[in-house]
Amino acid sequence: MLNSAAIGAIVALSPSSAVMKPSIPSRCRPLRAFSLVELLTVIAVIAVMTAASGPALQALKSSGGVNKAITETSRTLEYARIYAMSNHTYVRVGIGQTGASGAYLTPSTVLIAIYSVDGTLDADTTSSMTDPSKWRPLVKPVILDNLTISNSLSVSRTLDASDYTSPDKTDIPHPVTFKAGDRGTVACNSFIQFNPNGEARVARGEPARFIELGVDKPGAQGGTNPFLIRMSGLNGNINILRKGEGIQ
Repeated sequence: MLNSAAIGAIVALSPSSAVMKPSIPSRCRPLRAFSLVELLTVIAVIAVMTAASGPALQALKSSGGVNKAITETSRTLEYARIYAMSNHTYVRVGIGQTGASGAYLTPSTVLIAIYSVDGTLDADTTSSMTDPSKWRPLVKPVILDNLTISNSLSVSRTLDASDYTSPDKTDIPHPVTFKAGDRGTVACNSFIQFNPNGEARVARGEPARFIELGVDKPGAQGGTNPFLIRMSGLNGNINILRKGEGIQ
């Protein structure tokens, strides 16, 4: 038998008799707010990082615009050649430029592709090329924003200079004025012609060994990110030359 003293000790040690402090869930505890000094420090760091990354972001944006222009130009030329061969007709790609005006703050280069309806070159005047019954648009006008045609790029060549030509050396009747959507009208003074055999020509009488189309930023931006599309007149192969990769 336990005496009264032992029973008292057991009762004193019993958990039910212990005083338990209520615990506060962590989610209910008040959070410490940022001080004004800490907030100003974070804002200052963000401002410094934004200013430092500005030129890099601008260069990335510029590069993206040039890459898009290369893709669209190459695609237009390749499609023009394939269409001429598959439909046994002639396709002409006119190249013109628009100035800065209205909502457009920079000049642009415009590519206009048309094809001969009857598959011949019988309608070969500036007025006939704007007549949809004789020459029809092949695709929508391609607009290369903030880019201009450049014939002064310094490029590497492995053959004689006479093997290279540019679209502005064309003997196709020009200028030809086309509608270019919301850009209004554009006068094309340069042309590349594809015949039913897939040959690319600037002069109508003979295929060119190589046709070079140089594109650069306008004005003070010139030389920022130029490129040159070099097309074989015989088989339509296209090479892209970039700064440091053929453009000096």
